[in-house]
Amino acid sequence: MAAKKTFEVKDGETIAACLDRIQQEGFVPVRRIEKPVFTETMINGKKEIPY
Repeated sequence: MAAKKTFEVKDGETIAACLDRIQQEGFVPVRRIEKPVFTETMINGKKEIPY
């Protein structure tokens, strides 16, 4: 069984181009994972989201 590897869509790259890059490296995309860019923090009892 092959090792798992994660790929990120680079700046200025389309999703289709990223999928082509994944296939060129010999991997097959199984699922799409979205991770949040910002984290919520509690400051003085209020939720603060950095922009």
